[in-house]
Parts: sequence; structure tokens; C-alpha cells
Amino acid sequence: MLVQISRKGASKMWSVFNTLSSLKTFLCGFGVWTPLVFLILQIVQVVVAPIPGGPLTMLGGMLFGWWQGFLLSALGEIFGSCMGFLITRRVGEAFVKRFDKKDWSKKLLNLNEDKLGTILFIVFILPGFPDDIACLAAGLTPMPFPKFLKLCLLGRLPGFLLNSLIGAGIMLDNHLLTLVILAAYLSIVLLAYLLFHGRAKRLIVRHQQKPNK
Repeated sequence: MLVQISRKGASKMWSVFNTLSSLKTFLCGFGVWTPLVFLILQIVQVVVAPIPGGPLTMLGGMLFGWWQGFLLSALGEIFGSCMGFLITRRVGEAFVKRFDKKDWSKKLLNLNEDKLGTILFIVFILPGFPDDIACLAAGLTPMPFPKFLKLCLLGRLPGFLLNSLIGAGIMLDNHLLTLVILAAYLSIVLLAYLLFHGRAKRLIVRHQQKPNK
């Protein structure tokens, strides 16, 4: 009976995060504490990954305005990224295995530091990659923490800013600003793609083709 109640409670709790509207209602219920709860959620979603980071960052822009939403999202996600990295470094592979369904940790472990930095930057700057999982997996590598932090700041902040602006509606109300921001962001993504994507793909494919020892 207790197990059944516990499962129902967990199911009800996670249903809050199914849609942006339900999450918005949940957050607004905390009144003046909403920014703090939002910050905590941004930290938690990186470390245990139950909530998609992109939509949550857009919601931050919607609730708090673009610059406050960006600041809260950046603080929460960068802190969460660093926390995940350090937890994995201390606890080890068992922590990553809970979330790493595609063995990103194995893909990163055999790379030297220069190649590892290139791969992580690509994962952080280009949309569609599992950047939160990569933060956890990076904790298993020899990469120094200061270098990891620098890659997080350079690679993740542009995406946070873009999502915050979208959520705040700035990019709907001001078409000129929309074009400038999108052009700048797409230029960064395209440059990163041209410089690093082919190299990263070859490195990953080469690693996957190595025979298991």
C-alpha cells in the first residue's frame, strides 16, 4: 500500500513538468519565492535531468523578463553543470550510468584533452546534443575543472540568452532585434559547425569502431 501511494505521489509530482503551462502554474504558486524555486529547478534539471532545459529557460524569460530570466537560468544551469561534473568526479561512473543511456562517458574517456575540449564545446554550442549528460560524463575525464567551466560559459551562455529572449517575447515584438540576434547566434553555431563538427564526428566514429578489449 505504501509503495502504491508513493508511486501515485511521484507520478502526480512529475506530471507538473509535463507541459510549460503546468510548470508555470506550479512556479507561480510560490509567490515571491518563485525566482528562487526556478533557480533551484534549473540546477536540479542539469544534475538529474527530469526537466528539459530549453523550455524551462524560455519559461524563465516569460516569467521574469529576458535579462532576469537569462541571469537566473545562466546561474542555475552553470552551477548545476559544475555540480554534476564534481559529483561525478567524486562518486564515479555509477552516478553517470543512471542517465547516460548512449554511453557518452565511453565516447569521452579515451580522448586526449585537446580533442575532449573540442567535443564538449560542440555539444554545448550546437542544439540537439545531450549537453547535461556531457557535463556529468566530463567528470570522469582528466579535464581540469577550470577548463570545463570556461567551456560551459563559452558554449552554453548564447543558448540561454536566445531562449530567454524567445520566452520574453522580445523576438516577437521587435523584428529588427530578432533578425540581429538570430543572425548572431546562427553565425556562432555555423562557425562552430564548420570548424568542429566534421572533426568531432570522425573522432566519435573512430572511437566507436575500435574493437572492445
